[in-house]
Amino acid sequence: MEKYSVKPNKKLNRDLLLYGFFMFTFIIIIYFSLNVQEDPEDLKAFVLLSALIVICYCLFFLMPVFILQENYLKYNKKTEVVLLEDHIIINKEVIKIESIKEVNIYATYQYFNGGVGAATLTYNEYFYYLEIVTNKSKYILTSLLGIELEKKIKNAYPELTFSKKVKWFPLVK
Repeated sequence: MEKYSVKPNKKLNRDLLLYGFFMFTFIIIIYFSLNVQEDPEDLKAFVLLSALIVICYCLFFLMPVFILQENYLKYNKKTEVVLLEDHIIINKEVIKIESIKEVNIYATYQYFNGGVGAATLTYNEYFYYLEIVTNKSKYILTSLLGIELEKKIKNAYPELTFSKKVKWFPLVK
């Protein structure tokens, strides 16, 4: 029996802090490489460049993460998932494995292909959601429940039909 509920993603938070540290270090290097105290033009250039770096950090790293977290919390804020041998319990509702028609996995191309590195934005690795389709309804399980949830479900229930759906920004609609 494995239980999942919403918890902070420590790897994501670490990555955001690391990128923020690099941004701050880059700004400090620019400050010391320019002659800011003596030349007002250098001061203007420094301020503009620093503002541009901070804006880019916010747009490419922070905003997508905040948008996806808020979106995913709408669906799984108070969700508890328990994986058992022949059924799944989602918020005390028992779902028999036989009643599941398919499981759609919505994520970015980088998530499916294990793409990590400088070209990958933070949300690409840590945000995905599962859509479990049964005879009666659909259930949305997001990566806020656990980054390894998708792999655990695949391993626990190999008889299910899984389909990968690539989205450049995996927002639940």
